[in-house]
Amino acid sequence: LAELYRRAGRRKQADATLERALAQSPDHAPSFSLQGALAWEAGERDRAVAAWKRALELNPDDEKLANRLDFVSPEKKGPWAADIPDDAGLERVVALREKLKRVPGADAAYLLDHEVTQLSHDGSTQNVVTLVMHALTADGRDRLTRQPITGNGRVRILQSWAVDEKGRRSEASSERGRQVFFRGLTVGSTTVLQYRLDAPPDGYLSRHLSKSWSFQGAADQRVLSRFVLWLPKETRLHEERVGEVRREEEVRGDSLRVVWSMGDTVPLTPEPNMPPAIESLANIKLSTIPDWDAWLSWEKALLEGAFRTSPELDALARKLGEAK
Repeated sequence: LAELYRRAGRRKQADATLERALAQSPDHAPSFSLQGALAWEAGERDRAVAAWKRALELNPDDEKLANRLDFVSPEKKGPWAADIPDDAGLERVVALREKLKRVPGADAAYLLDHEVTQLSHDGSTQNVVTLVMHALTADGRDRLTRQPITGNGRVRILQSWAVDEKGRRSEASSERGRQVFFRGLTVGSTTVLQYRLDAPPDGYLSRHLSKSWSFQGAADQRVLSRFVLWLPKETRLHEERVGEVRREEEVRGDSLRVVWSMGDTVPLTPEPNMPPAIESLANIKLSTIPDWDAWLSWEKALLEGAFRTSPELDALARKLGEAK
């Protein structure tokens, strides 16, 4: 109805209709999106941007709206963006392949395995993943040909290119279905993939972060693996580490910056009857759930009304109890 009013040029009625819609469903992203469109048509830029940002918060997968916001109101980069490898840094990383020595059991090498994550107060995250991989064998080349993008949320590819063994650069051949494809790779080729993933709060204890990150693989060697987490400094962070993972922590303004890193890791060698890989690979597990009471309150909410007794069952229980 609001859209019909908008097309008819009846701005007041359209606004009033959207207000009624949001009173019934305060988290309805399309209503905020249409509010933004109405404000933009009326020349109210700030109001339009605010409404569109709220719509994108509620529906981070709206790629069209995200691109519009990037154009009309480019996002200011926070301090966490300084941890994202830039073009010059990526070129230096690619150059490391000249001195790389293959470790037995490795089909591919991560010249850089890097992620930066910023955690917001509402549990949403902004993540930038950077992968620079080098093919050591034919199996490693095949592994580099198709690289998946993991995680839920809105994805934007920032870098996707390859360099062959002779130093010739080419762009990724295609991007579809959350996968990036590189064609024409050979043993000795290197791929660069960098993408941003804006993820909404997870349904599981949505205001808190629960994440794991691995610094080692089963068939690859890694020159440098690094995970950087920015979070509100008052957040309580729980962590469990496996392996000799280095850790750094510092407070910057209202944020806490924590860095976990590990260098020159070798492939995990499979053995008969060995423990699960997650218990052997160098990794970290992180959680911002403050305590067991918070977890228990979530569990109780799930079980509320899940179990109901009936008068017949109560009568039978009493009868059996009396017989005993």
